[in-house]
Amino acid sequence: MSIDNHAGEGSLLTVTLSEPKVLEVAGVSCDELCCDPISLPRIGLTQPDAEYIQIIIDVFNTLASNDLFHNKASLDNFVKMLTFGGVQDHFVQEAQGVPFINDWRETLRRWVIGAPEDEGLTNYLAALDRSHIASMAVGSTSTGCSKPTQGSFIRVPNESRKGDIVAVILGSSNPMILRPQERPGYYSVVGPCYHPDFAHREALLGNDFHGWIWRCDRTKPFTAFSKEGEPLRRTDPRLDNVPLDFIEGLVEQLITEDEIP
Repeated sequence: MSIDNHAGEGSLLTVTLSEPKVLEVAGVSCDELCCDPISLPRIGLTQPDAEYIQIIIDVFNTLASNDLFHNKASLDNFVKMLTFGGVQDHFVQEAQGVPFINDWRETLRRWVIGAPEDEGLTNYLAALDRSHIASMAVGSTSTGCSKPTQGSFIRVPNESRKGDIVAVILGSSNPMILRPQERPGYYSVVGPCYHPDFAHREALLGNDFHGWIWRCDRTKPFTAFSKEGEPLRRTDPRLDNVPLDFIEGLVEQLITEDEIP
């Protein structure tokens, strides 16, 4: 459902039909919605950009405030929520014409706070707005925007509501929105979501990358990590001290920038 969603990817999926219409799965409860979602669907085919930008501004003003522009990490999470993780800051190879998070920070500030009118920049800014809106065009059924108790910003199904929990299910790339039932330990499934704080298996492996920086690679179906003075690596640094002898043929792959096609 999103470009950047690897919440439980690579872990072993375990599903048991414990009773009729009830599946038992292994997972981790990560967060909880503290408000009902605000709908933000894809822009309509004939919808003016200015009208859609106003909807984005309304979402911002409902979930956040101008103070967010002074908190880089939270602002980045808001951008990732808008784009389903399709806009990142660290690329192995730069994608021509694709806005980066820094571009989004400046554009979002201009949309929300406003900027002095400059007729000479009208066409340029209109094209810039169009490219940013296009970077949000990711197909998904989770078109709601919400805020969980841990303070991030997430994409959820519109049917979600305050009190629903975010859970990472082993073997699933997408976290799930679950609704607690009266029977303890039982949940109904609302649908998949995108949570930027758990997009890279943080629920299972933690968020200590030991100085390595996760990098987005559009050229290969693998994640990449960089660190100053070290060659680019394709294995997760959080697994460095985890015994993996039971996996035959596991080889750590180190490559240099020059080896990237």
